[in-house]
Amino acid sequence: MEKGVDLKAYRSSFLMRHLESRAKWIGMKQIEQYPFYLKNHPEELQNFLDSISIKVTSFFRDSAPFRDFETLVIPELLKKKDGKLKIWSAGCATGEEAYSIAILLRKALEKEKKRWDIEILGTDMNEKFLEKAAGGKYSLKEVEGVNSALLEKFFKSVDGRSFEIKIFLKNWMKFQKHDLLKSDGFPGQDVIFCRNVFIYLNREAQKNLVFKFVNNLSDFGFLVLGRSELMLAEAASLFTPVSLSGRIYQKRRAIKGGKKWENEC
Repeated sequence: MEKGVDLKAYRSSFLMRHLESRAKWIGMKQIEQYPFYLKNHPEELQNFLDSISIKVTSFFRDSAPFRDFETLVIPELLKKKDGKLKIWSAGCATGEEAYSIAILLRKALEKEKKRWDIEILGTDMNEKFLEKAAGGKYSLKEVEGVNSALLEKFFKSVDGRSFEIKIFLKNWMKFQKHDLLKSDGFPGQDVIFCRNVFIYLNREAQKNLVFKFVNNLSDFGFLVLGRSELMLAEAASLFTPVSLSGRIYQKRRAIKGGKKWENEC
């Protein structure tokens, strides 16, 4: 455990790739020299931790989950009578996923007469990522996945080369630093997006995380995983598959008495 980050939770192959990359960047011929370099250059530890921050993201990345979220999940969410929705984008990186969720929700709510209270929470360990997410400003290349109609409706051109999320969407958003592996989370979520995080973790960390999500989802809440990730067998009985192509699962009603699910395997 260094700087509060539990490196033991990550796959060894994932860590080794990043160690080799950092060593090569510094100019080392042998990776065995890297621990000695760290002792004399403490700032390099933060560079390494930043390098393992996962930033493989874009607006509406992988169409299936967003298509099925829009057609299968949002209609169910809008049946809620209290008019409140809480959605958590876990491992949000620079915010594209969280804003994609917001855009689809805003489109659906245009036909709604009821007033809705929406909170979309984006969390990540990388403070630089979160700063960019909160600013909501993206380059022309970064908005390539957004069609022209959505771009005009939900973004404003800043200087012809970059676009900023409009304020009415930003008002729904909250971005904060959070360690998925250490903290309990945020209870009462209607939807949790956690895409392409499990694949970097070892089996035990995956199990702990999925049970943590179970406890943070409301009854019949939805969990969205990455394209290369499947529901763990240990937790499969707690979910009903909604879309296998979109990796969307719906939590079944909790047992009476407020049972907290735990990894007992």
